[in-house]
Amino acid sequence: MTALAADITYTVVFLDEEGQTLGDELIIKRGQTVPQNKIPPLPKGNEGFEDYVDDGDNNHSTYSWDSDPSTAIIESNTIFTRIRNTEKHNFNFGSPQFTFKSNDKSGLMAFYECPKCGAVGEVGVEILETSLSQGIKIRVDGTAIGGDGIAYEGWLGRRSYPRLGKHRSYHIG
Repeated sequence: MTALAADITYTVVFLDEEGQTLGDELIIKRGQTVPQNKIPPLPKGNEGFEDYVDDGDNNHSTYSWDSDPSTAIIESNTIFTRIRNTEKHNFNFGSPQFTFKSNDKSGLMAFYECPKCGAVGEVGVEILETSLSQGIKIRVDGTAIGGDGIAYEGWLGRRSYPRLGKHRSYHIG
């Protein structure tokens, strides 16, 4: 007695990018697709940045499947592998926010946000010059957070920097 084509089943397995099994093996009838509720979810980023996951170390990643399990017609035992694509943060070096390191206003820090994943890069600020009329001239070295060199050099106006504090920041741009 032979099995009817409609009665043939195949095993479907999901693997992460390191070859580890994600969830249980599925048994799917020949010619069917994997039910949407059986497909393991891909990692997501923070709210507002769902497509990109902050990996730290100046990187973020996107995740996908090597082939789309929701549309694949199962005709044999099948393995779907999660793929991780990693790239460096794309900090918006044109518009830093500045704040003092501590309550005693002993130094400035610059903060940059990656528009793709929302990660925040923090960099020390070099104070180059102070002026009663112009404020303080600063330089930010962006290489500490993945930039190619000087991320910002310019003046924080005299009226701006006295307002900086532990919980306040000043935006330039």
